[in-house]
Amino acid sequence: MAVVAIDIGIENTKIAWLEQKNGLQLLDAFLFKTPYISAAQHKDLSQIEPDIFWKEITSRIPLSRLKRSQIGIGLSSDLISTILVSLPKMGILELSNAAIIEAKRKMIPASTPEHLFEWSIAGESVSANVNKYVVVVIRTEKGFIQNILDIFKPIDVIPSLIIPSCCAIPALMPKDAWGKDEDTAFIDLGAGNLNISICRSGRLVLTRSLGYSLKDIATDIGGQLGITKDEAESIIIEEGIPLVDFDLKNKAAIADEIMRQKYDTNRDLSAGKGHAVNPLELRMFWQTHIDRMVQELRRSFIFYKEQSEGRRIERIYCLGGGSLVKNLSPVLSGLIGGQLQLIPPFNGLKTAKDNIYTEASGSAAFLNSAVSIALSVYAKSNKVPVVNFLPVELRRKEAASKRNLVLFAAGVGLVFMFTLAGANVLMRRGFLQSSISAVEAQLNSFKNVKDHLDELSRKKDNLNRQLAKFAEIKQNLDWNSLLKKLSLSVPQDIVLTQIVIAKGEILSEAARESRLEPKAEDKTLRIRINARILADYEQAQEIIENLKAAMEKTGYFTKINIPPLGLEEIVVSEAGMPAENSALTRPQMREFSLDAEVVLTDEKK
Repeated sequence: MAVVAIDIGIENTKIAWLEQKNGLQLLDAFLFKTPYISAAQHKDLSQIEPDIFWKEITSRIPLSRLKRSQIGIGLSSDLISTILVSLPKMGILELSNAAIIEAKRKMIPASTPEHLFEWSIAGESVSANVNKYVVVVIRTEKGFIQNILDIFKPIDVIPSLIIPSCCAIPALMPKDAWGKDEDTAFIDLGAGNLNISICRSGRLVLTRSLGYSLKDIATDIGGQLGITKDEAESIIIEEGIPLVDFDLKNKAAIADEIMRQKYDTNRDLSAGKGHAVNPLELRMFWQTHIDRMVQELRRSFIFYKEQSEGRRIERIYCLGGGSLVKNLSPVLSGLIGGQLQLIPPFNGLKTAKDNIYTEASGSAAFLNSAVSIALSVYAKSNKVPVVNFLPVELRRKEAASKRNLVLFAAGVGLVFMFTLAGANVLMRRGFLQSSISAVEAQLNSFKNVKDHLDELSRKKDNLNRQLAKFAEIKQNLDWNSLLKKLSLSVPQDIVLTQIVIAKGEILSEAARESRLEPKAEDKTLRIRINARILADYEQAQEIIENLKAAMEKTGYFTKINIPPLGLEEIVVSEAGMPAENSALTRPQMREFSLDAEVVLTDEKK
């Protein structure tokens, strides 16, 4: 299975193409400038030019391969908000409803119908001898998700996963890197935002997205140096943060030293070579931004410590464009304590070509976010819970497509088996017939081969019996059509647990053993379906009736018998009788069975 991951940034879009072949293999990784409509007033998802966007991607990944791959796309951290809620342990459905209701009550600004919610369990806690779940609830807007789906319309593809980038980042770390009581922070200083994400056991717990970025730093430094923003960005990449021996708190001494260095004779001689940047002056321009980053990091860590009842950050990782700034990590480490580490590009992945690191040189650190999204798609395929903002109706459509594909493959397999059996019988018939003809020719001159002729006659009788059986097989139902009709008749709310098709009465093992005398042979073809449905009693009865009607409509099933569902006791609360249109029963998993006769091909005609 191949996966294409897309991470759309304000300035650049990152792409990672992975395939599961003898382990995970990175086929390609690249980035390009995010294409916006020429008349766009601001840069966001709604202003992206889809045609140019897909032209850039398909120049490296063929469209046919793209459509056969599962696609994951990241949701920028500035488009979401998160909150931690602590709830007593309960069932998953109840936990989901309770967590979202609690988040709607506490989140600021207030939630509206235009918001979407997803959640994940971040851990467990004990409070007042009550075991609780610590749940992180993530909120975004429906408009952001629709903008992403609109980008995919030109290629008629639906993504498998829409995940916040900060939720995917933990996938870059191996499982054994997560300690039970070790929380990890990821700092992503990008072109549009400073994102601070805190994770626990591979799950996002807290994220903050600040409207402060490398672009703001370059604009400020460029203004103070009297140069353009692009020139300032080049200086930031080349020079980084100069390390100086001066006491940065002694502003007067630093100002004197800067003036002395500016008017130094050696500086004057090199002035003709271009714009010379004084390292000490550049460091002072940087210091304001360093202080702000340190302040925001400390504020985030203190807030997390209060929210998590005293938990602390044990490790800090730097990624994104900020990881390319020279000396940024050691400077921040010295000011906030601990040690900032860089996540190696494509850590632990095999590569399909040797020069992939060379091609991604200078941008590999940016591509980690796309790789993390691809790894999250593989986690989803392996039934690992991941945050997914893909609308529910599209998730059901994807599941139905997979189910239909399985049924179709099963039908094709049955047809192939019957065809193979028929070809085998025909080949044996031709061989035996040629043998019989040769023996009959010999009998005219050799009378002593009677025993051999009798043996061939017996073989001929055996062959005729097999041909008779084959003729019966040919009279069987068109299984492919029957299974296809059955799959189309089953509503999506019903989960099939067992299908049995057999001649005669369908009995359990215990029933067959308890029968004293065998019944006369019954050649009627019958089907039994065992299934489950999650609904209240009224809804379940309606859905089952719809199933019965749909099966009768196919023309393949008659005498459909569905035993009544078990009805639990209806308890009326002290508050009085329920409202007129309210349900009397609660939604729950209800099992039912269905028996029917299958109409043979001739009978159906």
